[in-house]
Amino acid sequence: MRSAGQTEKGDEPALHRDPRRSLRAGRLRPRLAELCPSEAIDLTATYPFIGILAVTRVKLFPGRRFDFDDDGIPAAVCQVISDDAETVVDLVAWPLHQPSKFATALGVADGLGTDQVRNPASYFAGQHLTVHRTPLRWLKAGCRGTVILNFATAPRWLGAALGSIAGEDLGHARELARLLHPYIEPSRVLAPLDAE
Repeated sequence: MRSAGQTEKGDEPALHRDPRRSLRAGRLRPRLAELCPSEAIDLTATYPFIGILAVTRVKLFPGRRFDFDDDGIPAAVCQVISDDAETVVDLVAWPLHQPSKFATALGVADGLGTDQVRNPASYFAGQHLTVHRTPLRWLKAGCRGTVILNFATAPRWLGAALGSIAGEDLGHARELARLLHPYIEPSRVLAPLDAE
């Protein structure tokens, strides 16, 4: 018999466990070496923005949440850094076979790259801030731009953008314009010229 807070294996309660401990405890899988070259991720460029990047096993839950699980699915996991570009506030994971199905460990992170939203350098010489659909696409872009992890809070922090933002394609730009209206004028939400 176990208490409501115990896990099956008698570990400390899942809600009180430090999710980063699983990463430090040697649960890294050799797939990390395979993930980076196959996805064209430059770890030298990305580590300052993500801290830890690991491949481990996780279980996904409703509400875009996850927990570490030795019997779970293989997933990439990285830290989420707050808009101060320094403080780790959460972890984000995505299944290796389905990167669009990403989730956070604690559910407190707004997005990846949120420090770039209010940074004037993001908009230098008329540049726009790209909003990527997935953490993997953000990593492949060298962590330039941002990713929405919590759609409920996106209007608050993306609404503070100092310039134009851009979706990955026309459909994505339209989704962003709907999500951010009336916080950002639709004319400030761009789509690439080669978008369908």
